[in-house]
Amino acid sequence: MSYPKLSQETINNLTQFFRYVDKDNDGYITVSEIREACAVDINNDGVISDDEKDRTSRVWIQTYFSSQDLNHDMKVSLDELLTYNNNSS
Repeated sequence: MSYPKLSQETINNLTQFFRYVDKDNDGYITVSEIREACAVDINNDGVISDDEKDRTSRVWIQTYFSSQDLNHDMKVSLDELLTYNNNSS
């Protein structure tokens, strides 16, 4: 695919981000992977609880899957991520 509105640096950064979040390396970012990647230890107790995962990832999940899941299969592929960003530029 071609992403004419994206610089090579942007493509590289998005690809690196995608690979970081796609923990199982299946070629898709899922809700659970976004949930894990965006989790923050809100109360600074050294443990990220399920509640903290839910609270800190909710906005990201809504953003990803409402806008970037172009085929609405509840997974975001690298092509979908790049296509979304290319079309948003």
